[in-house]
Amino acid sequence: MIAKCPCQQCGVNIEYEAENVNQFVLCPSCGKQTRLLLQGSREHALTSHAAKVNAKTEAIMKSCPDCGLQVSRRAFWCPACGSMGKSLFWKIWEIMAAFWLVNFVVVVLAFLIWKLFEILAR
Repeated sequence: MIAKCPCQQCGVNIEYEAENVNQFVLCPSCGKQTRLLLQGSREHALTSHAAKVNAKTEAIMKSCPDCGLQVSRRAFWCPACGSMGKSLFWKIWEIMAAFWLVNFVVVVLAFLIWKLFEILAR
């Protein structure tokens, strides 16, 4: 007999043979370990609710690339380690820093060339 239960991590339904109930398997969708439960059991109701909450949390939160702490997707930096990671803010900051560095180098080179022409003109 074929049975179905949701993954405890992502909530996607998994089909399995009924004799495999209460075994742990890897979810084909998210690849995380989940327990096969019979629908209608108390454990199934608790885990399906937990899967929905977990899926909603994953949509709101992300892991910090440096320390692994769960932070909001809208956060500019991690409150635990201060890492800006791969946020949009950090990418804009890197582009602006590169822009101002190039501008500074161009201005210094222009000034040096101007002074060189001034010395050669004497």
